[in-house]
Amino acid sequence: MVTGLMNIRTYLFIVLLMLSILISLSFAITSTTEPAPMVSSQEQEVSVNVLREAYEWKFSEQEKVGFVFFSCKEINCPRIMNEYKVPIYRGIYKAYFPDGFVLTLADVSGKVIESYYFVESVKEKEILKDNLKQYALNTNYYLRLSSKQKQRIHYMRIYSDPFYRALNHTENNDLEKAFNEIYVTLNKGKLIEIEKNNPEIPYKISYEVSNDEIPRYYGLRSLFYFIKGQTEEAQKDAQMAYNLNPNDTWAKSAMAYVNVKEGKYRDALVLVSDSKEPLNKLIEAIAYAKSGDFKKSAEVYATIPQDYLTTKNTFRRYFISQAQEALSPYIQERKLLATSYELKGQLREALNEYAPLLKISGETESKEIFRKVSNLLKRNPSLMELPEEARRHALRAEAMTGEGKFEEAIKEYKKAIEISPFTPALYKALALNYAGFKKYKEAIENIKMYLELYPDAPDARRARDEIYRWEALMEKEGK
Repeated sequence: MVTGLMNIRTYLFIVLLMLSILISLSFAITSTTEPAPMVSSQEQEVSVNVLREAYEWKFSEQEKVGFVFFSCKEINCPRIMNEYKVPIYRGIYKAYFPDGFVLTLADVSGKVIESYYFVESVKEKEILKDNLKQYALNTNYYLRLSSKQKQRIHYMRIYSDPFYRALNHTENNDLEKAFNEIYVTLNKGKLIEIEKNNPEIPYKISYEVSNDEIPRYYGLRSLFYFIKGQTEEAQKDAQMAYNLNPNDTWAKSAMAYVNVKEGKYRDALVLVSDSKEPLNKLIEAIAYAKSGDFKKSAEVYATIPQDYLTTKNTFRRYFISQAQEALSPYIQERKLLATSYELKGQLREALNEYAPLLKISGETESKEIFRKVSNLLKRNPSLMELPEEARRHALRAEAMTGEGKFEEAIKEYKKAIEISPFTPALYKALALNYAGFKKYKEAIENIKMYLELYPDAPDARRARDEIYRWEALMEKEGK
């Protein structure tokens, strides 16, 4: 009897033990779906996403990256999440590269929060200099880099080169900072202070300007002086740059613009006619227009890439506006000719006059041309038909879209638009490809052009709804 009770107790004990083991295993299995516990900077294991992201910024397999974990006890995680719209669970990583490049990464997703250069040691400076030479200044190698590697080079050049940094300030429409960057470098031989991504954290470097670099600094400052309306200073700097090196691109640009201002148009053309730089093409177009050769001026202006002309960059906008002002008499004359064709009912001839004007007109005039052409298309829908060459590019683009090659399709649609700038369907197709490529700003711009040319399109309501949808996606992605 006693033996029987003991057997029963033993049996029950074994059953309970097995149940407890099963429950423990159950908890262990479910807990694997949770983020791995993050304890301290030393004990923290780097997540796969963080490693993958940092790897994509490396220049080579051999480049070593060090990681440091900062917990939310050490940093203000709520502020970072609010500012950068990125989820953080227990902290962030800092990835440190050998040349002073730093990435700040979210702990689980690996999303980049900050990226910048902070060079302190002599060894970091040496590696940075070598990387500049090998990756940034080697054109053949640079073209093979990924977008993230190119972005790293962009940060590298902002950190190490005051001239490049000045041009970057113009991209942000801060001409005063750009001017001061050049002014301080020329007057002191070194730059005192530069900014990291966070403008609240200044730090110091020194930068010696070599004799070979000085002409471009004077050339760029000359052009800044022109924008500021300080003509005398602009002329002095241009002459200084040209005397130091008459073959320097920026020295030639500055001297050519001085010649334009002094009415020496032939001398200006000698300096810039062989250049393919968009800025020099603008100066060339201004020189031709000022000399009375409007047709040649329009031809030169039409060769400038559209991306350059549609920029919001204040530095570029100054010279674009000067060229458009110089071409204004020619534009008005051609518009009058187009209007006369309209009155005679010669709509295709009118369209042919408006097409080249679109390439040399400013934003306001371009919108006016689109409105006029929209009325022409309404009167004669057959004008929307694609010419054969434009059709070839459009069909190539369609095939690429079907394969998901949106970037290649965009290039083909742009070629078609060059030939047939008033075919609404091309702008709609271009917009959809930009959206497929997640470039929603460009998608919105092109779908608006579609609606300007074809406001009564059967799918106009749907096109407007796409604008709202893309705007929402832009907000979500913080663009």
